[in-house]
Amino acid sequence: MEKWIDYKLMETDHIPMGKRRKTFPITSLQDSRKKRRYSQQELSRRTSIAQGDISKIETGKSNPSVLTLKRLADGLDCDLRIEFIPKEERFSYHRLFHS
Repeated sequence: MEKWIDYKLMETDHIPMGKRRKTFPITSLQDSRKKRRYSQQELSRRTSIAQGDISKIETGKSNPSVLTLKRLADGLDCDLRIEFIPKEERFSYHRLFHS
């Protein structure tokens, strides 16, 4: 069974641009962490990323690098998937998989 942390613009199409920064991989990170019943402290232990830094990422006060996202994904036993999806495909993909 594949597990993913999705980092895709299309998941935030309904959110105004000014508010996307706070949701943009944060929701997936929080959902994955909570699904595994990991506290921020446990994820910190598993990734060697300070708990305070994880908190800043989850509250939108920090913008994580791709390397940090990869470390978080590894700590959650997930793969990290970053995609560039052409705009003309984005609508049909979004409707197909998110309806």
